[in-house]
Amino acid sequence: MTDYSGKKFADFKLMRRISEDGGTAQVYEGALTVPGDRNGLRVAVKVARNNHENEDVNEQLLVEETELLIHLHHPGIVRLAPIEIGGKRLWYARERVSDQDQPWYFAMELLSCSLSSVYKEIIRYPMRWRLELIYQICIILDYLDVRSVAHRDLKLDNIMFRVKPDNKQIPIPVLIDFGLAKKRQMENQNNGINAMTVAYAPPELVSTLREGRNGAMQSVIFQKVDHAACDIWSCGIIAYQLLNGRHPYDSINVSWTVLANRIINERPKAMNGDVPAKLQKLIWGMLEKNPRDRPSIELIVTAFETVSEYPSPRI
Repeated sequence: MTDYSGKKFADFKLMRRISEDGGTAQVYEGALTVPGDRNGLRVAVKVARNNHENEDVNEQLLVEETELLIHLHHPGIVRLAPIEIGGKRLWYARERVSDQDQPWYFAMELLSCSLSSVYKEIIRYPMRWRLELIYQICIILDYLDVRSVAHRDLKLDNIMFRVKPDNKQIPIPVLIDFGLAKKRQMENQNNGINAMTVAYAPPELVSTLREGRNGAMQSVIFQKVDHAACDIWSCGIIAYQLLNGRHPYDSINVSWTVLANRIINERPKAMNGDVPAKLQKLIWGMLEKNPRDRPSIELIVTAFETVSEYPSPRI
Protein backbone atom coordinates (compact mmCIF):
# COMPACT_ATOMS: atom_id res chain seq x y z
CA MET A 1 0.00 0.00 0.00
CA THR A 2 1.37 3.41 -0.97
CA ASP A 3 2.39 5.72 1.87
CA TYR A 4 1.83 9.36 0.85
CA SER A 5 3.60 10.90 3.84
CA GLY A 6 5.60 13.91 2.66
CA LYS A 7 3.60 14.30 -0.57
CA LYS A 8 1.66 17.42 -1.55
CA PHE A 9 -2.01 17.12 -2.52
CA ALA A 10 -3.08 20.55 -3.83
CA ASP A 11 -2.19 22.99 -1.02
CA PHE A 12 -1.97 20.28 1.62
CA LYS A 13 1.29 18.61 2.62
CA LEU A 14 0.63 15.17 4.06
CA MET A 15 2.68 14.99 7.24
CA ARG A 16 2.00 11.51 8.58
CA ARG A 17 -0.48 8.68 8.27
CA ILE A 18 -2.75 8.58 11.30
CA SER A 19 -5.21 5.78 10.53
CA GLU A 20 -6.59 3.20 8.15
CA ASP A 21 -10.23 4.03 7.55
CA GLY A 22 -12.14 0.76 7.29
CA GLY A 23 -9.62 -0.77 4.87
CA THR A 24 -10.87 1.43 2.03
CA ALA A 25 -8.81 4.57 2.68
CA GLN A 26 -5.88 6.04 4.56
CA VAL A 27 -6.14 9.17 6.69
CA TYR A 28 -3.21 11.57 7.04
CA GLU A 29 -2.50 14.62 9.14
CA GLY A 30 -1.93 17.39 6.65
CA ALA A 31 -0.76 20.99 6.81
CA LEU A 32 -2.05 23.81 4.61
CA THR A 33 0.80 25.41 2.64
CA VAL A 34 -0.47 28.86 1.64
CA PRO A 35 0.75 32.40 2.34
CA GLY A 36 -0.74 34.23 5.31
CA ASP A 37 -2.08 33.30 8.69
CA ARG A 38 -3.68 30.08 7.43
CA ASN A 39 -0.29 28.62 6.55
CA GLY A 40 0.35 25.49 8.60
CA LEU A 41 -3.34 24.96 9.47
CA ARG A 42 -3.75 21.28 10.34
CA VAL A 43 -6.36 19.14 8.59
CA ALA A 44 -7.10 15.45 8.07
CA VAL A 45 -6.77 14.20 4.48
CA LYS A 46 -8.56 11.00 3.52
CA VAL A 47 -7.09 9.20 0.51
CA ALA A 48 -8.74 6.25 -1.24
CA ARG A 49 -6.70 3.08 -0.84
CA ASN A 50 -4.97 2.04 -4.07
CA ASN A 51 -2.98 -0.95 -5.37
CA HIS A 52 -5.80 -3.20 -4.24
CA GLU A 53 -8.32 -5.43 -5.99
CA ASN A 54 -11.16 -3.19 -4.79
CA GLU A 55 -9.50 0.08 -5.84
CA ASP A 56 -12.45 1.24 -7.97
CA VAL A 57 -14.90 0.49 -5.16
CA ASN A 58 -12.73 2.33 -2.62
CA GLU A 59 -12.62 5.43 -4.81
CA GLN A 60 -16.37 5.30 -5.39
CA LEU A 61 -16.99 5.06 -1.63
CA LEU A 62 -14.77 8.09 -0.98
CA VAL A 63 -16.55 10.20 -3.61
CA GLU A 64 -19.98 9.13 -2.31
CA GLU A 65 -18.92 9.92 1.26
CA THR A 66 -17.88 13.44 0.26
CA GLU A 67 -21.06 14.03 -1.73
CA LEU A 68 -23.08 13.05 1.33
CA LEU A 69 -21.06 15.19 3.77
CA ILE A 70 -21.50 18.24 1.55
CA HIS A 71 -25.21 18.22 2.47
CA LEU A 72 -24.88 17.46 6.20
CA HIS A 73 -24.53 20.51 8.43
CA HIS A 74 -24.45 19.69 12.14
CA PRO A 75 -21.89 20.41 14.89
CA GLY A 76 -21.82 16.68 15.62
CA ILE A 77 -20.72 15.75 12.08
CA VAL A 78 -17.16 16.16 10.81
CA ARG A 79 -16.68 19.28 8.66
CA LEU A 80 -15.10 19.26 5.21
CA ALA A 81 -12.18 21.54 4.31
CA PRO A 82 -12.25 23.06 0.81
CA ILE A 83 -9.60 22.18 -1.75
CA GLU A 84 -8.40 25.17 -3.82
CA ILE A 85 -7.27 24.17 -7.32
CA GLY A 86 -6.88 26.60 -10.22
CA GLY A 87 -8.95 29.27 -8.50
CA LYS A 88 -11.80 26.84 -7.92
CA ARG A 89 -13.08 25.52 -4.61
CA LEU A 90 -13.60 21.76 -4.65
CA TRP A 91 -14.65 19.30 -1.95
CA TYR A 92 -12.85 16.29 -3.37
CA ALA A 93 -10.26 15.83 -6.09
CA ARG A 94 -7.90 13.35 -7.75
CA GLU A 95 -4.17 13.81 -7.19
CA ARG A 96 -1.70 12.69 -9.86
CA VAL A 97 1.15 11.08 -7.93
CA SER A 98 2.26 9.17 -11.02
CA ASP A 99 0.71 7.92 -14.25
CA GLN A 100 -0.34 4.73 -12.45
CA ASP A 101 -1.31 6.34 -9.15
CA GLN A 102 -4.03 9.01 -9.14
CA PRO A 103 -6.14 8.56 -5.99
CA TRP A 104 -9.24 10.49 -5.00
CA TYR A 105 -9.04 12.39 -1.71
CA PHE A 106 -10.81 14.97 0.41
CA ALA A 107 -9.84 17.10 3.42
CA MET A 108 -11.67 17.65 6.70
CA GLU A 109 -11.14 19.11 10.12
CA LEU A 110 -8.46 17.43 12.22
CA LEU A 111 -10.11 16.19 15.41
CA SER A 112 -8.45 15.70 18.78
CA CYS A 113 -9.19 12.12 19.86
CA SER A 114 -11.58 9.23 19.40
CA LEU A 115 -13.98 7.82 21.95
CA SER A 116 -12.07 4.54 21.80
CA SER A 117 -8.81 6.27 22.75
CA VAL A 118 -10.30 7.85 25.90
CA TYR A 119 -12.83 5.10 26.68
CA LYS A 120 -11.03 3.72 29.74
CA GLU A 121 -10.92 7.22 31.23
CA ILE A 122 -14.52 8.11 30.33
CA ILE A 123 -16.09 5.02 31.93
CA ARG A 124 -14.84 6.40 35.26
CA TYR A 125 -16.64 9.70 34.70
CA PRO A 126 -19.90 10.36 36.61
CA MET A 127 -22.97 8.51 35.34
CA ARG A 128 -24.76 11.77 34.47
CA TRP A 129 -21.86 12.77 32.18
CA ARG A 130 -21.91 9.44 30.35
CA LEU A 131 -25.68 9.66 29.95
CA GLU A 132 -25.21 13.12 28.46
CA LEU A 133 -22.64 11.75 26.01
CA ILE A 134 -25.05 9.05 24.85
CA TYR A 135 -27.76 11.69 24.49
CA GLN A 136 -25.49 13.84 22.32
CA ILE A 137 -24.67 10.85 20.09
CA CYS A 138 -28.39 10.12 19.73
CA ILE A 139 -29.06 13.73 18.72
CA ILE A 140 -26.64 13.30 15.81
CA LEU A 141 -28.41 10.09 14.76
CA ASP A 142 -31.74 11.88 15.01
CA TYR A 143 -30.45 14.58 12.65
CA LEU A 144 -29.37 11.90 10.17
CA ASP A 145 -32.65 10.01 10.52
CA VAL A 146 -34.69 13.11 9.68
CA ARG A 147 -32.66 13.29 6.46
CA SER A 148 -33.11 9.57 5.76
CA VAL A 149 -29.41 8.83 6.24
CA ALA A 150 -28.03 5.73 7.96
CA HIS A 151 -24.38 5.72 9.06
CA ARG A 152 -23.93 1.91 9.03
CA ASP A 153 -20.60 1.84 10.88
CA LEU A 154 -21.21 3.25 14.35
CA LYS A 155 -18.48 2.31 16.81
CA LEU A 156 -16.19 3.91 19.38
CA ASP A 157 -13.50 4.56 16.74
CA ASN A 158 -15.91 6.62 14.62
CA ILE A 159 -16.98 8.96 17.42
CA MET A 160 -14.46 11.71 18.04
CA PHE A 161 -14.02 15.01 19.90
CA ARG A 162 -12.64 18.38 18.85
CA VAL A 163 -10.99 18.71 22.26
CA LYS A 164 -10.27 15.98 24.77
CA PRO A 165 -13.37 15.39 26.94
CA ASP A 166 -13.55 16.97 30.37
CA ASN A 167 -16.14 15.73 32.85
CA LYS A 168 -16.73 19.33 33.93
CA GLN A 169 -17.88 20.27 30.40
CA ILE A 170 -20.80 19.07 28.29
CA PRO A 171 -19.49 16.40 25.89
CA ILE A 172 -19.65 17.31 22.21
CA PRO A 173 -19.03 14.18 20.13
CA VAL A 174 -18.36 14.34 16.39
CA LEU A 175 -19.32 11.51 14.06
CA ILE A 176 -16.82 10.57 11.32
CA ASP A 177 -16.35 7.96 8.57
CA PHE A 178 -19.44 8.14 6.39
CA GLY A 179 -17.89 5.84 3.80
CA LEU A 180 -20.62 3.25 4.28
CA ALA A 181 -23.44 5.71 4.97
CA LYS A 182 -26.48 5.51 2.73
CA LYS A 183 -29.64 7.40 2.00
CA ARG A 184 -32.44 5.02 2.98
CA GLN A 185 -33.93 5.24 -0.51
CA MET A 186 -30.92 3.16 -1.62
CA GLU A 187 -31.51 0.28 0.78
CA ASN A 188 -32.94 -1.93 -1.94
CA GLN A 189 -29.57 -1.75 -3.72
CA ASN A 190 -27.64 -3.57 -1.01
CA ASN A 191 -26.94 -6.84 -2.81
CA GLY A 192 -23.24 -7.73 -2.68
CA ILE A 193 -20.49 -7.45 -0.10
CA ASN A 194 -21.11 -5.23 2.92
CA ALA A 195 -18.30 -4.16 5.25
CA MET A 196 -18.98 -4.31 8.97
CA THR A 197 -17.36 -4.27 12.38
CA VAL A 198 -18.66 -7.46 13.98
CA ALA A 199 -18.61 -6.14 17.56
CA TYR A 200 -21.15 -3.45 16.57
CA ALA A 201 -23.10 -5.30 13.88
CA PRO A 202 -26.66 -6.52 14.55
CA PRO A 203 -27.61 -10.19 14.28
CA GLU A 204 -29.40 -9.72 10.95
CA LEU A 205 -26.04 -8.76 9.41
CA VAL A 206 -23.80 -10.98 11.50
CA SER A 207 -25.84 -14.01 10.41
CA THR A 208 -24.79 -13.36 6.79
CA LEU A 209 -21.05 -13.50 7.51
CA ARG A 210 -18.95 -15.75 5.35
CA GLU A 211 -15.22 -16.32 5.37
CA GLY A 212 -13.67 -14.76 2.30
CA ARG A 213 -10.16 -14.70 0.90
CA ASN A 214 -7.27 -15.08 3.36
CA GLY A 215 -9.76 -15.75 6.14
CA ALA A 216 -11.24 -12.24 5.94
CA MET A 217 -14.91 -11.96 6.83
CA GLN A 218 -17.44 -10.81 4.30
CA SER A 219 -21.15 -10.23 4.50
CA VAL A 220 -23.20 -11.22 1.50
CA ILE A 221 -26.66 -9.67 1.75
CA PHE A 222 -29.44 -11.14 -0.32
CA GLN A 223 -32.37 -9.37 1.26
CA LYS A 224 -33.37 -5.83 2.10
CA VAL A 225 -31.83 -4.61 5.36
CA ASP A 226 -33.23 -1.86 7.58
CA HIS A 227 -30.07 0.21 7.97
CA ALA A 228 -31.74 2.61 10.42
CA ALA A 229 -32.45 -0.35 12.73
CA CYS A 230 -28.80 -1.43 12.33
CA ASP A 231 -27.71 2.00 13.58
CA ILE A 232 -30.03 1.63 16.58
CA TRP A 233 -28.38 -1.69 17.48
CA SER A 234 -24.87 -0.21 17.18
CA CYS A 235 -25.90 2.77 19.30
CA GLY A 236 -27.27 0.34 21.89
CA ILE A 237 -23.89 -1.43 22.02
CA ILE A 238 -22.13 1.92 22.55
CA ALA A 239 -24.62 2.99 25.23
CA TYR A 240 -24.14 -0.33 27.03
CA GLN A 241 -20.34 0.04 26.89
CA LEU A 242 -20.39 3.59 28.24
CA LEU A 243 -22.72 2.77 31.13
CA ASN A 244 -21.27 -0.62 32.08
CA GLY A 245 -17.59 -0.36 31.21
CA ARG A 246 -17.61 -3.45 28.99
CA HIS A 247 -19.02 -4.81 25.75
CA PRO A 248 -22.35 -6.64 26.21
CA TYR A 249 -20.95 -9.76 24.50
CA ASP A 250 -17.41 -9.71 25.94
CA SER A 251 -15.81 -9.01 22.57
CA ILE A 252 -12.20 -8.87 23.85
CA ASN A 253 -9.84 -11.68 22.81
CA VAL A 254 -12.42 -13.85 21.06
CA SER A 255 -12.59 -14.87 17.41
CA TRP A 256 -15.16 -13.24 15.17
CA THR A 257 -16.95 -16.59 14.83
CA VAL A 258 -17.39 -16.88 18.61
CA LEU A 259 -18.51 -13.26 18.87
CA ALA A 260 -20.91 -13.69 15.94
CA ASN A 261 -22.47 -16.72 17.62
CA ARG A 262 -22.97 -14.76 20.85
CA ILE A 263 -24.61 -11.85 19.01
CA ILE A 264 -26.98 -14.15 17.13
CA ASN A 265 -27.92 -16.52 19.96
CA GLU A 266 -27.25 -14.96 23.37
CA ARG A 267 -28.64 -12.14 25.45
CA PRO A 268 -26.23 -9.43 26.62
CA LYS A 269 -24.69 -9.64 30.06
CA ALA A 270 -26.72 -8.01 32.85
CA MET A 271 -26.21 -4.27 33.33
CA ASN A 272 -24.82 -2.49 36.35
CA GLY A 273 -27.45 -1.77 38.96
CA ASP A 274 -26.78 1.96 38.98
CA VAL A 275 -28.03 2.38 35.40
CA PRO A 276 -31.56 3.88 35.68
CA ALA A 277 -34.17 1.14 35.24
CA LYS A 278 -36.06 2.93 32.46
CA LEU A 279 -32.83 3.36 30.47
CA GLN A 280 -31.90 -0.28 31.03
CA LYS A 281 -35.23 -1.22 29.46
CA LEU A 282 -34.59 1.16 26.57
CA ILE A 283 -31.12 -0.25 25.87
CA TRP A 284 -32.47 -3.83 26.01
CA GLY A 285 -34.94 -2.67 23.38
CA MET A 286 -32.15 -1.25 21.20
CA LEU A 287 -30.49 -4.68 21.38
CA GLU A 288 -33.52 -6.70 20.37
CA LYS A 289 -32.63 -9.47 17.91
CA ASN A 290 -35.57 -8.61 15.66
CA PRO A 291 -34.93 -5.19 14.07
CA ARG A 292 -38.68 -4.47 13.99
CA ASP A 293 -38.74 -4.60 17.80
CA ARG A 294 -36.14 -1.88 18.29
CA PRO A 295 -37.31 1.64 19.24
CA SER A 296 -37.00 4.56 16.82
CA ILE A 297 -34.25 7.12 17.32
CA GLU A 298 -36.93 9.71 18.11
CA LEU A 299 -38.17 7.62 21.04
CA ILE A 300 -34.60 7.08 22.22
CA VAL A 301 -33.81 10.80 22.14
CA THR A 302 -37.02 11.55 24.06
CA ALA A 303 -36.05 9.03 26.74
CA PHE A 304 -32.54 10.44 27.19
CA GLU A 305 -33.89 13.99 27.27
CA THR A 306 -35.45 13.18 30.65
CA VAL A 307 -31.99 12.61 32.18
CA SER A 308 -30.14 15.39 30.34
CA GLU A 309 -29.34 18.62 32.13
CA TYR A 310 -29.45 20.48 28.82
CA PRO A 311 -32.08 18.96 26.52
CA SER A 312 -31.75 20.22 22.94
CA PRO A 313 -34.40 21.17 20.40
CA ARG A 314 -34.60 18.87 17.40
CA ILE A 315 -32.89 20.23 14.26
